[in-house]
Amino acid sequence: MREIYGCQHNQEHYVCMVDLLGRAGRIDVARELIDEMPFKPDTRVWGPLLSACKLHSETKLAESAAEKLLTMEPENARNYVLLSNMSAAAGNLDKFAKMRRLLKEKGLKKVPGCSWIQLNGHVHEFLIADKPHPKANEIYALLGILEFSIKEAREYNCWESIPNAHFIH
Repeated sequence: MREIYGCQHNQEHYVCMVDLLGRAGRIDVARELIDEMPFKPDTRVWGPLLSACKLHSETKLAESAAEKLLTMEPENARNYVLLSNMSAAAGNLDKFAKMRRLLKEKGLKKVPGCSWIQLNGHVHEFLIADKPHPKANEIYALLGILEFSIKEAREYNCWESIPNAHFIH
């Protein structure tokens, strides 16, 4: 970056790289990058690493990242939820129960996920488990069909039957 573009890297560049490496399953490389950063790692780095650990079932490293996040952001429900969900998936029900208990004791609630899409000049907002959109029933029915098609394609390894399947393969 410096030699070609004359751009000094900053912490945001490292955050993006950790996120990209983590999403690509290169969690070990992402962790090494964090260790080698010329900045003190903060929540902007540990959060994407924890999310990547969840995505790729890296429970051991997830616990380390979660410890850092819980120390830095003890009031952020997202960290407790991620760690509790990972613990449940790994069969560690004691850890799951502990995280859920801490959430309740602290009175924390996770902010629901949100997506926007612009269609014909109108912005449509979708919240998880929220159905105020006038065509919510039709949208969720179509999503159900897509979900079924993807599961079926995975089971029978027939990706060519789904249009644009290379994006989800």
